[in-house]
Amino acid sequence: MGLSTQRAQSLGQKNGQTVLTSKSLRLNIGCMIRTQIQLPDPLYRDVQRIAREQDWSIAEVMRRGAEAVTRAYPATKSSTQHWRLPPPIQAVLLVSEPAALRDLAQADAERLQ
Repeated sequence: MGLSTQRAQSLGQKNGQTVLTSKSLRLNIGCMIRTQIQLPDPLYRDVQRIAREQDWSIAEVMRRGAEAVTRAYPATKSSTQHWRLPPPIQAVLLVSEPAALRDLAQADAERLQ
């Protein structure tokens, strides 16, 4: 998780920021989804640097980055509507014999070559 037990169970100020308590840490873990991502080496090194400088875990840097991006690109009305499969088209097969359909498909394939 990136937080030591001693740090997670203490409550105090560090560089003007409140340190999480174990109670709030337990509440936040229950609603998180574990995922795996791939980062280019230079970006990963920058993430490591930020985590080290801020005394955060790499996961915390990624969460904060994702939160910043979602604030920069808020959901639009059209993006929140669910996509639905359109109704099937009403079509009629004009060839009733399978052999005739095969011959037409072969003729199309030959024409495209």
